[in-house]
Amino acid sequence: MVLFSLFLSIIIGVLSTNNIGVFILFFLFSLLFLIIFSLKKSLVKLIVSMYVFITILIPKAGIKLLGLPITISNILLGIALLTSFIFWLGYKQELKLTSKTDLFITRYLYVSFFYFGMILLLSLFEYDLTSILIKFIPNISPIISLFFIYHFFRDDYEKMNKILITSSLLLVLYGTIQFLFGHYETVIPGITVNYSDYLQGDVFEGKNNVTAVGLKLVSTYQNGNLYGSVLIFISIFVIGLFLIKGHKIKYKPLLLLIGLLAVINLIATLSRSALIGFVLGLLTMSLFIKKIRKYVILITALGIYGIYAFGFDKRIFAKDVTAAGRTIQYENYVNSFLKMDFLEKLRFLFIGKGLGFDYQLYDGYMLSIVESGILNLILYSGIIGLIIYLVPLLYTFIQLIKWKQRDYKFIIAVSLFSSLIGMWGQMTIDQLLNLPPTGQNYWIILSLLLLYIRDKDHSQQQNQMSC
Repeated sequence: MVLFSLFLSIIIGVLSTNNIGVFILFFLFSLLFLIIFSLKKSLVKLIVSMYVFITILIPKAGIKLLGLPITISNILLGIALLTSFIFWLGYKQELKLTSKTDLFITRYLYVSFFYFGMILLLSLFEYDLTSILIKFIPNISPIISLFFIYHFFRDDYEKMNKILITSSLLLVLYGTIQFLFGHYETVIPGITVNYSDYLQGDVFEGKNNVTAVGLKLVSTYQNGNLYGSVLIFISIFVIGLFLIKGHKIKYKPLLLLIGLLAVINLIATLSRSALIGFVLGLLTMSLFIKKIRKYVILITALGIYGIYAFGFDKRIFAKDVTAAGRTIQYENYVNSFLKMDFLEKLRFLFIGKGLGFDYQLYDGYMLSIVESGILNLILYSGIIGLIIYLVPLLYTFIQLIKWKQRDYKFIIAVSLFSSLIGMWGQMTIDQLLNLPPTGQNYWIILSLLLLYIRDKDHSQQQNQMSC
């Protein structure tokens, strides 16, 4: 897949250098459109399924070109967008808006595409294309996945559950093998780590994984904090599934295995921000589901015991007044803002500095990327961009409060929502939204949550009609 994409890029580059080549490209793309129009919906769903599976399991598989990550996950993201969008153009009349969530998603996508498209256009006038793409790919492009996951799985969303469970199981199994046998002993170049990083020798140590008690556990994510983020989701999601009454007995041991391995892996990431996010997610879950409350203290106590049992306390509970340099970054961030003139402050607050922004000095203070996904989102797209990111989460929160029939689907929806809150908790102190694949994972989880909200809408509509 990677070699094919590279080969295709070379062909496009060569053909674009002459007039005949432009006509050939036009013909090839027209042919591609006709082929895709003839695709079956099942094939488009397969492509989307592959994207979700690969993104969760082996997000770093691929290479780098000019600093850009050319991963299988990103390639599938592009292919999924292209095929699903063209298919949607041909069959959008069949994809009718039948719920208020459908209407919300449609309006949300239009607004977000318009706003971030405007930010992208403004950035093109100020920064080079490579710098823009490095920021655009992890920050903005994952929103696109909401479009094709929501529209092509809205009648088959439980299949997405199976994909997430399967990929999560394989991910934590590999993480456990890495924990037992070592990082370099289990590495698969180009699959579990980016091949370009492997060739440069920049595999684990160069990704901020070195601690006083050894390397952080990273599994296929190459960074302990990134791996910790997906483990927040896996742990809380599996706990939710485990709590469902009447769940098929044969799946209970499997869920227990995934849950235990996920929590052990989470501790072994040595990521304090991920542990904070996990606890925040559990607390959020306990606000909606009473029976989880008695487990929160137990799970937390077992987690603390595990930290001391594995000898990780020197890292997890280490005193660090600068929070690994974060407080210095935040000080520069705030003071740089205060040094701006009035008009620059207005631009910064509303639309940010743009997607290609690197750094700028303000009377000795340097404004640049910091270890906070929220602050970085403001840096690139302003408070408006942050609000656009938060709106779907606020919508799902309101819908969960209004959920009347607290069935198993409600428990799953709450677990998905709680995992997202846990990820936001981690993102306040880590730049996870700015690094693939965390942003992609976030929108995959959010898409599934919105599909459950949509199902709730339909159930309520049917109940009203039957009354």
